[in-house]
Amino acid sequence: MFGPSNSNPVPLVIAPEDSRISVQPFNVNLIGFWIPTTRGVFYGTPVALQIDVHGLSGVGGATGTVTIYDGPTRLGSVPLTQGTAWVPLNQFLVSSLEVGAHAFSVSYSGDRSFNAVATQPVAVAIVKAFVNFARAFGETPSVTAGTPVLVHMNVLAPGTAVPSGTVELYDNGTPIAGPIVLNTNVPKGAVQADYTAILAPGSHNFRIGYSGDVHHNPVTPPSFRTPGFTVTVTQATGIPTSVQITEASPSITVGQSEDYVVTVVPSVAGRPVPTGTVKLLGSAGSSVAGPYPLTSGVAEFMVPWSRFINVGTLRLVAQYSGDGNYSPGISSEILTTVDPATPAVSLAAPSTIVRSGSLAELTVTVQPTITGANIRLPFGLVQFLDSIDGQAPQPLGAPHPLTQGNGNFTTFVLATTLPEGTHVVTAQYLGGSQWGPATSNPVKVVVRRGHHDTDDGGQ
Repeated sequence: MFGPSNSNPVPLVIAPEDSRISVQPFNVNLIGFWIPTTRGVFYGTPVALQIDVHGLSGVGGATGTVTIYDGPTRLGSVPLTQGTAWVPLNQFLVSSLEVGAHAFSVSYSGDRSFNAVATQPVAVAIVKAFVNFARAFGETPSVTAGTPVLVHMNVLAPGTAVPSGTVELYDNGTPIAGPIVLNTNVPKGAVQADYTAILAPGSHNFRIGYSGDVHHNPVTPPSFRTPGFTVTVTQATGIPTSVQITEASPSITVGQSEDYVVTVVPSVAGRPVPTGTVKLLGSAGSSVAGPYPLTSGVAEFMVPWSRFINVGTLRLVAQYSGDGNYSPGISSEILTTVDPATPAVSLAAPSTIVRSGSLAELTVTVQPTITGANIRLPFGLVQFLDSIDGQAPQPLGAPHPLTQGNGNFTTFVLATTLPEGTHVVTAQYLGGSQWGPATSNPVKVVVRRGHHDTDDGGQ
């Protein structure tokens, strides 16, 4: 008979397994889908990396973080989820990837089960992009002979860089001006060059050719990439006038209105006071407001922001109809800026102390701060930023699209695994058609090993 007894202890060391990384670059194709990168990628096209980290045995999923490099330049780090990470590179970039060869490599931090490892570089070539449009445009589709016509020019193209180089202006297929150097010290999409022409009676179709630059290919009319702008010039039948327009303020905000005063003065002293009407015209002669009748040669009117259609700086002219004594006329250009409104962004976490390896939940809501006709909800993208243990905030994954909540707001719920430590998370709304960027309140989330708790604040 034997009683219970214990053996001697036998030490057993379980070492982390060696790991391997696979990296596949992707890019967005012409119809907006992500596809594996197999050839040169046009400048301005989004690029992403699909990263997979596994042990050599193929068993288990790695945790920890991966760090992405473009050559020697560190782009940023992201956490792994079950050994994988989808990494759009735009989250690390302030400008589009430059034209040329890029070598992306990835290093894995390792965890308690898998050793750290790094990849060989993966090559991606960025090539010059085709422009979207090289445009000639204006506000005056019809004028009387002798009236100056102002033609605006710009180049719309992919990528963050404002197109540089030169343009050449064509009238009915014949070059009339250029090369004209494009102004690059303007926001993308703004006017980059102007040309004033005095035109003979008839129809004039303006187009531009573009020289190209280090990021973009050249284009020559006629092409679908060089949309035209047509001005019809008619013979004057009355006395010319001077059309002047003023505005109460150079800028308004979404939800507000702008006041204008248009004055029509005869070019010859002692003539009758002009009658007729005036209209407010925008790009390509689009009607923004009016017609408004003249009273003693003056028209005063208010235009709600919604008539301008777009947020941004708008180029406007007043068009006079003419009457029995006077020819139609056009004012000089005036600029009105419509600024986006600022929404209220709030962030909350139902659990601010989370067990390591568990999902942390973060809910962002974006609410309009103004209401009224034509005011839309603040849809768009929201970017989460995470400061770990006092370090500089880093993007927490890619931006996410907002959806309508159960009420007058938009929302997104992020469920993610955070590494151990103290996290201070904010959410940045990136802006929309009527709404400017805005940042939420910070939320602190503590991730601890083997501990889970909740509190009521979530702030």
